[in-house]
Amino acid sequence: MKVVAVIQARTGSTRLPGKVLKPIGKHPALYHTVRRTQAAVPDTRICIPHNDPVLFDAVKGWAPTIRGPAADVLYRYYMAVPDKPTVIVRITGDCPLVDPDVVREVVDRCVRGMAYSSNVFPTRTYPEGLDVEAFRFGLLEAAVRSAAAQDYDREHVTPLIRRLAGTSVECVHQKPSYAHYRWTLDTATDYEFFTTLAEHLEFEPPHPTTAEVLALLEAHPEIARINTETAHAYGGA
Repeated sequence: MKVVAVIQARTGSTRLPGKVLKPIGKHPALYHTVRRTQAAVPDTRICIPHNDPVLFDAVKGWAPTIRGPAADVLYRYYMAVPDKPTVIVRITGDCPLVDPDVVREVVDRCVRGMAYSSNVFPTRTYPEGLDVEAFRFGLLEAAVRSAAAQDYDREHVTPLIRRLAGTSVECVHQKPSYAHYRWTLDTATDYEFFTTLAEHLEFEPPHPTTAEVLALLEAHPEIARINTETAHAYGGA
């Protein structure tokens, strides 16, 4: 059974332009996402907009890189898997702390028969930024065929895939819930959060681990407040 991970990334973020290339420790944020994903899924690919030459040059040598429509991210995923793997893992480039163990667990649910599995739907218990989704190639193919042009489903990839999966959906949970933590890179305060982490922890993949980050935040809750209070003020990402 062939499993492929596809990381979507772009430099054109409106809230934090160039966010995926901002350094965290010694490396750009996206480098961390790629290396940590590869630890769980060796066949990891990056899909970027065709009009993003800066990003294309920056990621050379990290992983196979596919360029496609800027707005049609769904079709970009389809372009990234011409070999039609059994399972596709979706990771977004703004998740530099993605956990290889969580990736493996989500993938395992899909490999064992689920059409779609994740740790975010329908209920999140992991920090925002450890998001992993896995789905069968047939669902992606069906979504590409049925999604309307310029549709929400083409920009956001998995809402239609979830609907097409019907009841063959499974969500990985953890106890206690850490959903109140924000480990995604989308705003200036998110970046401050990550640079502060890098002052306290080794940021060389596979470190820091989820356990290391949790231990630091439990000892220093003021670090977690750097970006969670701002996120709550404007309603999240």
